[in-house]
Amino acid sequence: MPHLTPHIKKRIPLIILLVPLVALCLVLVVPKVTHATLLDAIKFNLDLSGKATELPGGQPDSLPTTVGNVIKAVLTLVGTIFLVLMVYAGFKWMLARGRSEEVEAAQKIIESSIIGLIVVVLAYAISTFVFSVLMSST
Repeated sequence: MPHLTPHIKKRIPLIILLVPLVALCLVLVVPKVTHATLLDAIKFNLDLSGKATELPGGQPDSLPTTVGNVIKAVLTLVGTIFLVLMVYAGFKWMLARGRSEEVEAAQKIIESSIIGLIVVVLAYAISTFVFSVLMSST
């Protein structure tokens, strides 16, 4: 790869490690999330907790629905922030016009964004795995 700068050549091993790691996280998380008996057990336990905390003056959403909506909103927000940072860094890189300081700043934003997204996905995957192991052992 003679046309790549030394700065980019140093980053290639990081990218080669991150892509399979993200794919592995997705492979581990998706089957656990869609497991029907696990979801039924979680719903049952959260329904019991939700019935104990009902508020007067109206019928609130069930606790599993509320927890699911909060998790969905947080993950959507994280994805949106990641997308905005990637677009911003892309524009910053394109408009750098070869100035190495601005290119490095854009690359730093991209790296930080990817690392942040990986941390969030890994935290979600680990917590889902641990919760499923705890639910299956009881």
